[in-house]
Amino acid sequence: MKNIILILAFLACSFTSFAQSMYSDAVECMNNGEYVDAKIYWEALNDRNNTYGYKIVVCSVCVHLQSEAKKLIAAERFTKAIEKYQAILSKNPSDRNARDQIAKCKRLRAEHLETNKILTYTNSAYGYTFKLPSYMKKSANSNDERIDFWSNDYNLHATITARVYNSSQTDNQILNNVINSYLGATITYKKLKENCIVVSGYLADGLVFYDKSIIASRKSQYNEYVEILISAVVKSTRNDSRGSDLAKYIYNDLIVKTTVSSVKTNETDYERWQRAKKINSKEGYDNYLRYAPYYSSYKEEANGKKALCEAREQYNKGMQSFSQSFAAIYFENAKKQFELGANYMTQSDKEMYLESYYKYCMSSNCSVNEIKQFINSYGWHPNIKVIRGCLVKALCAIGQYDSAKEYVQNTLNYPIWISERTSLTQKQWLRYIKIQKKNKSSVQMVGEQPPVNNSSCSMKKVLDNSSVSKQIMGKVLNTKGEAMAGTVIIVKGTATGTIADMEGSYRITAKPGDVLTFYFKRFKTQEITVGLNSTINVTLSK
Repeated sequence: MKNIILILAFLACSFTSFAQSMYSDAVECMNNGEYVDAKIYWEALNDRNNTYGYKIVVCSVCVHLQSEAKKLIAAERFTKAIEKYQAILSKNPSDRNARDQIAKCKRLRAEHLETNKILTYTNSAYGYTFKLPSYMKKSANSNDERIDFWSNDYNLHATITARVYNSSQTDNQILNNVINSYLGATITYKKLKENCIVVSGYLADGLVFYDKSIIASRKSQYNEYVEILISAVVKSTRNDSRGSDLAKYIYNDLIVKTTVSSVKTNETDYERWQRAKKINSKEGYDNYLRYAPYYSSYKEEANGKKALCEAREQYNKGMQSFSQSFAAIYFENAKKQFELGANYMTQSDKEMYLESYYKYCMSSNCSVNEIKQFINSYGWHPNIKVIRGCLVKALCAIGQYDSAKEYVQNTLNYPIWISERTSLTQKQWLRYIKIQKKNKSSVQMVGEQPPVNNSSCSMKKVLDNSSVSKQIMGKVLNTKGEAMAGTVIIVKGTATGTIADMEGSYRITAKPGDVLTFYFKRFKTQEITVGLNSTINVTLSK
């Protein structure tokens, strides 16, 4: 009996010791946040009186709270996750794991906020603002004209540029430059609306791009009215979803002041000159010269290149003209403008200049000296034989028959053609000169009839005065009073003509009784008879 009592006492002590050990393990599990294991211990220790029922409930609640907190962390909702762990601490203040998790969530939340913080950037020089996430870092090489942003892994690139255009260009012309810059790319979406265009697609190297461009009116520090094209472009790899997220910021948060304001561009004289060179048009150079500072070192080149632009335009008009009279005027003007820009001519310009000079020499407007200069300078020209013939005809036209005869006799070894398709022998040329001289003499004889009386003498004097050529000058305007630059003025029935300059002014040689024809495309042609007045101003209407 004594042994039985000892055995039972030993078992009781062992159970008590085991229970205490389980209690300690359960408490330790709760302190470590291991509520699933703690619940098992408390359920094992619980008795009929439900002594540990509260602990079991706490463990169940905490297991549920832990599960929700983990889901919130995965969804990067760190504030809500902190609230769940704080609820766990309210149930079990000794939970070390909950405290650690709260600290971890606060750190992750700070990192997340820093990474996804939206920063606003302002470019006061060009008057626009935009927003980007803080993980896009601004490049150190950025300036007012171009701002670059890169992600830490360099898979994302955002660029905001400001490009200056002349105010003479239309919005469509400027926005077309945006589309043309993506030639070779697959454009999947584009929208053109007033002064804004949105383009997106795939570049040749596989990158995805998003572009939003807005036109804004500005004034330079030289008080020149200009158009600014603000372009925000995002580029990313195809599998990076952040690219489309950045595009939303670009599309929604790029705000540009689109009207003229106190905002002025920071263009230097050199940058304005580069812009003019890039446009490379008569209007572009003229605009540069209008606002160029007095100390500018680019004025001479600007004038030269402006002349070349005018020369190319006149050359093209001459090549397209169906009228020989008009073509002769165009080629004469082209030649003069090419000579003004001689120092800046390209190889193509030189070829057009030579062709203009050649065509001009074939017209009756060309002087003897100009034809001689062509022969001396371009004796290698394939059609020099035709120009020799032009020289003979020009000498005959001014009555220098002996010089024409001498020239034909001295150039016996060189062919002289009367046209591009017809050649003449030396004998035929001498006969041509003789006929021209005879025709001229007969005309003079007709004009030398003696006067009959005093009244006929005075009439003859008037007729003589009317046959004297003089300089006619004036301006050509439209009904609004604007200069009609480029108006063609010719003496009807002759090849004599000229073109009105940028101010609408013109000069032409004519004599009383001649009819001046004023022609401008889409305007009514006017014909005015020259009288004794040397100034003739004309207003053209549509």
